[in-house]
Amino acid sequence: SWNVNFMITTMEVMNAEFSSQTPQNDEILKNDIIEFIAHDSRPYFESQQMGDPDLTTRQKRHIATELFKKSKCTFLSRFGLFLTADHLLYFENNRDGDRYETDFILRQIRRFNIDQKRSTDIRNRRYKAMKKLISENVYFTESEMMSREPLLYEQLVGRYLSEKERQEHKNMHSESTSTVVNILLNGIEQNRIRHLKQLQFENEEAMIEEEEEEEGNDTNFKTSTASLSQWGDLNDEKPSYLYSSSCPRTVTTLTTLEKNLLKEEFISTMYTNFLDGKDTQFDYTVIDFNTDYDNIDIRERDEEEKYFDSEEPDVVDDVSLDTEDELDLYMRHLELHSSLRK
Repeated sequence: SWNVNFMITTMEVMNAEFSSQTPQNDEILKNDIIEFIAHDSRPYFESQQMGDPDLTTRQKRHIATELFKKSKCTFLSRFGLFLTADHLLYFENNRDGDRYETDFILRQIRRFNIDQKRSTDIRNRRYKAMKKLISENVYFTESEMMSREPLLYEQLVGRYLSEKERQEHKNMHSESTSTVVNILLNGIEQNRIRHLKQLQFENEEAMIEEEEEEEGNDTNFKTSTASLSQWGDLNDEKPSYLYSSSCPRTVTTLTTLEKNLLKEEFISTMYTNFLDGKDTQFDYTVIDFNTDYDNIDIRERDEEEKYFDSEEPDVVDDVSLDTEDELDLYMRHLELHSSLRK
């Protein structure tokens, strides 16, 4: 009898402790959720006019608290994408009367988070693979990139080469194709590149005409300077075409600095296209689903941070590198260099 009474008493105490701890833990987690959102710069809190000062943390906390009190489901709908997995469990365990709607929102958030992680993993794998190809001096050499995007190369690099530079390029290539077989193969490759360049030019012209028609412009007026305008006007002279077999290749004289900037723009564009999956000649399946590329060397990141600190001290000092992965740092580096050209 004593043992039975003791067991009953013990169970009552445990139940009492559990019932008293659960609301307390929920309250702690609720406060953590609100503080987490109040200190996050990403969520939208309320409509503001241009020029209005940013909301303070206290104001964000007040808005989040009031919305949470009014409807946890509405709070989850607005801020759920920014919450952690533990935070989402709180809403799963406290669905109140909005059970169906809460479950639906939770499924959408978790599905989005999975897609975001997959997308991030894929881009990081592509970046790792790209670095490996660059270090091995394959696929991203100037000649190989030119063969994949001959029109873009002509627009940014080839058309501004002097006769001497063009001859040097030709001589360098001839040294590696001295045999009869290589000469024949090189001739076939050059024909392929010329055909591809003309095809890319025709596609670009068709796109420009279509855009002009949509904007209601005169369809008889054709300009090929649109593609070059994104890199800025480097001189007062504005060429009226980008490429045509009937036009001279050298259209204006650029300084060495301007040539280097355009060449760097070409290389950066090729890198970005590769990361974005726009390289139609590359089989991304060998990278996107290969977990071997997930092993990022932390020491490489430390070295890269030091490099960016020395490259752009006035700008990068304002950037929090601790919150960025290696790919973020690379893309920011491209953006910084692009901004210098404008």
